[in-house]
Amino acid sequence: AWIAAVQPLVERHGTALSHALARTYDTTWPSTPVAVDLSVTAGPNGAYTTGPPIHVTISSSEPSLQGLAALEMLFHESSHSPVSDLFQRVRQVAINENVSVPPQLWHGVLFYTAGELTTRELKAHGIAYTPYADQRLYTNLCGPGCREKIAEHWTPRIDGKRSLGDSLSALVASFR
Repeated sequence: AWIAAVQPLVERHGTALSHALARTYDTTWPSTPVAVDLSVTAGPNGAYTTGPPIHVTISSSEPSLQGLAALEMLFHESSHSPVSDLFQRVRQVAINENVSVPPQLWHGVLFYTAGELTTRELKAHGIAYTPYADQRLYTNLCGPGCREKIAEHWTPRIDGKRSLGDSLSALVASFR
């Protein structure tokens, strides 16, 4: 049932989402399909990624990972890979700028990016959507005000108005 519900969403929106993610992260999307396994459970958060090659495992029974949220989560999880390489990129910028950032800041950026791009893609097709990550998740990942800092400094990257490096530098600097 999960596959039957999500496959049409991936067929309709997957190409646009993969292109938008690749553009945002200044990379290329894998040329081969990303492997996805379904399981009744998939760790404490309902989904995880291993690799290389990129391999997503997602819970088909987790209530929060159904329908449109499943679409977002597939692309969020796929970004836990060389597609984004955000863990290394954020870490390197923080070292270069001598700023101590929350250890999960990169993960907050992944959630924000997948959520924002999914919201935009669905809106372009007349579908209202609220991203998976809520304020509590961002606060848990990187502290109070984290989502607002990501939105301020990363949205210009998503919009194509700022380079990846400049966006990450501004975001990291906001934690001084």
